[in-house]
Formats: sequence, structure tokens, C-alpha cells
Amino acid sequence: MKRLIEAEREYILAFGVKEEKEGNHLIYSDENIPGKYMHNFINFIDDSYTSDDILNYCERRKKEGFDFAQYKVEGPIDSKRFDVINPHEEIEKCLYCEADISFINNLKEVSDITVKKVTSKEKDDLIKILYNTTVCFGEEYALSNSQRIAQVVLEKNAKVSYYLAYWKDIVVGHLEITCIKNYIVAEDFVILDEYQKKGYGSTLLKRAISEQLSKNRQKVLLTADADDTPKDMYQKMGFCIVGEFSFIRKMFKKDKEENKGTISERSLELHYQKRGKIEVVATVSVSNREDLALAYTPGVATPCLEIQKDINKSYDLTRRWNMCLVVTDGTAVLGLGDIGPEAGMPVMEGKAALFKAFGGVDAFPLCIKSKNVDDIVRTIYLISGSFGGINLEDISAPRCFEVEKRLKEICDIPVFHDDQHGTAIITLAGITNALKVVNKQKEEVKIIVNGAGAAGTSITRLLLIAGYKNIILCDKFGAIYKGKKEGMDSNKEEMAKITNLENQTGLLQDVIKGADIFIGVSGPNALSIEMVKSMADKAIVFACANPTPEIYPEDAKAGGAYIVATGRSDYPNQINNVLAFPGVFRGAFDVRAKDINDEMKLAAAYAIANIIPDEELNCENIIPEAFDPRVCKAVALAVSDAARKTGVNRI
Repeated sequence: MKRLIEAEREYILAFGVKEEKEGNHLIYSDENIPGKYMHNFINFIDDSYTSDDILNYCERRKKEGFDFAQYKVEGPIDSKRFDVINPHEEIEKCLYCEADISFINNLKEVSDITVKKVTSKEKDDLIKILYNTTVCFGEEYALSNSQRIAQVVLEKNAKVSYYLAYWKDIVVGHLEITCIKNYIVAEDFVILDEYQKKGYGSTLLKRAISEQLSKNRQKVLLTADADDTPKDMYQKMGFCIVGEFSFIRKMFKKDKEENKGTISERSLELHYQKRGKIEVVATVSVSNREDLALAYTPGVATPCLEIQKDINKSYDLTRRWNMCLVVTDGTAVLGLGDIGPEAGMPVMEGKAALFKAFGGVDAFPLCIKSKNVDDIVRTIYLISGSFGGINLEDISAPRCFEVEKRLKEICDIPVFHDDQHGTAIITLAGITNALKVVNKQKEEVKIIVNGAGAAGTSITRLLLIAGYKNIILCDKFGAIYKGKKEGMDSNKEEMAKITNLENQTGLLQDVIKGADIFIGVSGPNALSIEMVKSMADKAIVFACANPTPEIYPEDAKAGGAYIVATGRSDYPNQINNVLAFPGVFRGAFDVRAKDINDEMKLAAAYAIANIIPDEELNCENIIPEAFDPRVCKAVALAVSDAARKTGVNRI
């Protein structure tokens, strides 16, 4: 704001406007400018110059046609474009939400941090240390920050209170509180990354807001930066009790499809720019005759002959030991369906990139131009000698079950259909921790799995192996049970034999009554608020359809759900397969496993669950973050150990 007014001063002077000094203020008068404006350029930020003055000044100048966003100055001053702050644009960019004061009752409070009210100078000094910077953090900085929407819009000589959160002697976060009429405005809310999800943020908010309570203050206004996401706010706060999902989501008013479109456009631009997300990079130099002789002919003949004598040496003398085949027929690509093998290549390349980034596994994409099971199985088998493992991807059910079954029978390397088993592993990990939070036992809970395709079937099977008893699998026609005719196939017939032991019939809304857990791997809006209301107390909802879940978390919470997980990255508790497959293959490759069996899948699930200590588990923290560096290592070690114990390791 200071830069803006200084810029306008130069602009005004450029056109010969009269400037008079009166004390610390400068007064301008000109026949083209109605009235006289007083501006304090010498000491801009002081008690005599409020945010209301700034806003009113800007409103007047805007009506007069002055462009605050960007303009050129001509005349006596050289042509120049000023980098100025437009308060109107800043207000539009800022995100904020409003709630009744009772909101603070839903905030977790922990005892191991101290919240102190400090002066502005104390806060500035400590924040300089906190951020290891010499940047001035004071009113001048704050007024140029979009988080100051409340001060710019509402303040009338309001007093700002500054709070710091300490863990032991370490400053872990800060907050500003401004009381304006019946509002308590919370802004400049920061919790350092390593201290998030522990309840420190919610404790800071709760104690600071509580100190400002009075009979006239019935509303809380929370502001956030425009680049924050709902997930950022959840993690800062560390909700424990139910949590005000709808409160936070008020900040993020952009239409979901608009956001999706923006991401789609950026992704398309990236793909045009990169023309592929992976490439082949040589591990040896080929820059002279000797290099060529060693890497290729004649020297390469020697390792060839070694492998001829012992095929297992292909793991030692080539990249096979670390190479995974990522293969599809393009019939079930993400939520796009049967789009063909060529159209599935961007997804396969993306999967290969994730293998490398998260697990250090080299992966090669292959898209097969056939929907015939025999063709797919034979093609993969014939090239399997070049790889250490096979990751099946985006092959539609029920053919995916037969493809995997037949390949496992004839291949001597691991075959893993990630849409089935990766999803099952993450789901089991999440359910394991969710039950700890709600204090229920796996042998006693009733589970509804909605979606009887690859993921739903595999989730159900792994839950049964893990000791869960009462599971009902549903498809679009309702519960699957013995004797059912509509929509059945051989896979569903098999599932009917081992699930729904009471042979319940009916649609989803019928069988979900009294259920403790809902797991959705089906489609958008399959679960209603009324259905959630009919579930048991402290219901757990995993709505994993992507990008639009079976029910949005705020609606599930409105129906009484205690814990909600989705497949989306903008909500807490994301069920993301990237937590599983890189570590599973890393562990299998490290012991040169012949198979990825059920014991290895269970080990992976429990390793993921155990990343989060019991004392840190809460409604919004039951599954690790996708980028948690501990996950892949923990999963790989657990999988390797399980492979050794079950005898499928070769080294």
C-alpha cells in the first residue's frame, strides 16, 4: 500500500499537480482532482492513518478512473511501470471463512505447548529467528499481505493481539487476533511443517480465541493465503473432534470442475512441453573406443555367455534386477474407461515416473493392442524374462482377475495388479488405524464395500484374510449374496460364498443400516447423507471414487460420520496407492521374490499403518502423507521380511 501511494505521488507530480507540505503530511490540489487529499508519506504507518482511510481513498480514486493495478507514467518522469499492490485484487484473492464462536469447541487442545500473548516487537523478533530471515515482519509487511483482508475491510482503529505457540522453548507457530465489533478475526496463522497434525495449531487457535471472548463477540473470521488448500488448513489445525469441514471449505469457493479444468490445462501443457515423462538414461559412458568395446561389442559377449550358463545371472549383469513392466490394455484407464492402449500411455508413463521417484524402481510402460486374455497373457509372458516384476494396470474386470491368475501360474517373477492389491493394502492400513481411533474391534464391525470390481473384490479378500468377519459386498444392483441372479459373474459368485454370511438382500440403502464402516470404490454420489445417518455410532466412511467421491467429507460429517477418507489430495486421509506399490516392489526386488503373496500384502498394510504412532492418530490423521519419506523404506523392509518368512525370496 505504501508503494502504491508513493507511485501515485510520482504520477500526480508528473502532471504538475501542486504539492504542499503540512506537518508530516503532503497535500495535493488540482482542478482535475475534486477536493484535497492528505497522505502521510514520511511516516505512513501510524495511528492517524487507518485501513478504512486507505480503503476509502482507493474507492474514491477508482471511481475517478485511476488504475491501481498497473499504469504508465508519462511527462517529466521517464516512462515506467510501477509494481504496485491493488487492494481490491488482494481482497478478492484472499480466502476467508466465518463461523459461530462455538466452532472452537471442536478444536483439539493438547497440553504440551504453551501459548503466549506478546507485543508486536517481540513477535517480529522471534519470527525473524523462526524463519532465519531479516525480513521485517510488522504492520507495514502485514498491510501488503493478502492475509490482512480483515484489517483492510473491517478495521476501525482495531487493536491487534499477537500470540506465539511454544513447544518446550521452541517457537512452533504464530497467530494474530483482531477484534472488530462482534468478530474475532484470526489471521497470519502459521504452524511449522514438522509440528503440524499434532494439535498444536488447534490449541493455539482455541486458547487465543478463548482469551478474546465476550458476550458481543459471536463470530470467528479465519483468513488464509490464496495458495493454501483445505488440506493445509486441516493440517495446521490438527482437528480431533468431528472437525468443521464445512467451515474450512467455505474458504475455497472455486467450483470443483473449474479447478479440475485448470489442472487439466496445465497437465496438457506439461505433456506437450515434455513429450513424455520418462526417458532412457545410460549408466555407462560411451565416449571413446574403449568405452564402446566394454559396453558393446566385443566385450559384451562375455556377460551374454555368463547368462547363457545361468539365467539367474541376468539379475546381476543387466538392469533386470530393478526393472518393472507397467502394462495395460487401456480398458479401464483411471475414471475414463475403455479409451484404448495408446490413450493409456500417459498414465503408464506417469506410473513409471512414480515407481522411480518413490521406490527407486525402473519401470517400463507397455500398452497392448488387444482385449483378448490369451493375447495379453502370452505377450506379457514372452517378454517377462527382461523384467524383475510385472505391474498390471487399468485392465477392466473381470478379465483382470484371469490375466493375473494365469500370469502368476506361468511366470517366475512377481505379478501384481495395483488396481486390486495396491488399493486393498492402503485401505486395510487406513481401516486399521481408524478402528484404533473409534475403539472398535475388527471381529465385531460390520463393513459395506460398495463396488464389486477389481478394487472392491481385492479389498474384501484382504480384509477377510486380516480377520474381519462381517463384510457385505455390493454392486449397482445391491448386495451380493448366494443365489443372486442379477448382474452376477463368476467372480461375484465366488465372493458370495465368503461374504454376507447372513445372506442379506436389498440395495445399498438397505444393507448399510447399522454398518460401522463404508468403503466405496464405485462412483460419484453413491452414498447419501441419509445413508450415513443410518450407520452405527462413530461411523467410518472411505469414499474413494475419484475425482468425485461417493460422498464429500463435509456431507458425510453432516450425516454423523466420525472419520472420513477419500482418494482426493485436497482432503485429509487420502487413500493413495503411491503409498503401497513403490515400497512393495522395492521390497520384492531386494530379495528377488518369485511372488507377491498375501502375507507380503498384509505386511505392507501394517507397515503403512504403523508409520503414525498411536498417540498421533485422530479423525484427520489415520494414513501417512504420500510424500512421507518413511513410507517406502518401511514397506520395503516389511515386504522383504515377509517374503523371506514365506520362502518366496531367492536371495
